[in-house]
Amino acid sequence: MFALLAVGAGADAQPPSLSDVPAEIAEPARGELSRQHASLLQQRDWIAARVRAHNERCADVAEGSPLEAQCAAAQRQLAEVITEYRAAVEAFNRAVTSAPRARP
Repeated sequence: MFALLAVGAGADAQPPSLSDVPAEIAEPARGELSRQHASLLQQRDWIAARVRAHNERCADVAEGSPLEAQCAAAQRQLAEVITEYRAAVEAFNRAVTSAPRARP
């Protein structure tokens, strides 16, 4: 049997929560952060779809079969993408925290 990628199978399997962009962030930072937020949401959806497709394809792969090597390679690639996404979310969340706020 081949190990499946787990979405949400543990604290380190789940990327950090994506912060919302508060209304009080000053422009032009708010506009840029809003664009980044939308892009990260699209990336998250794409990754989730790829993980589901991988798990469906690789759920019942016999050990030593030709498909096992393909599934292992695909899992390594997805793990790299997930790691990069996690880093991007963490950087985004830091940017939201440190963004200048508009004055009332």
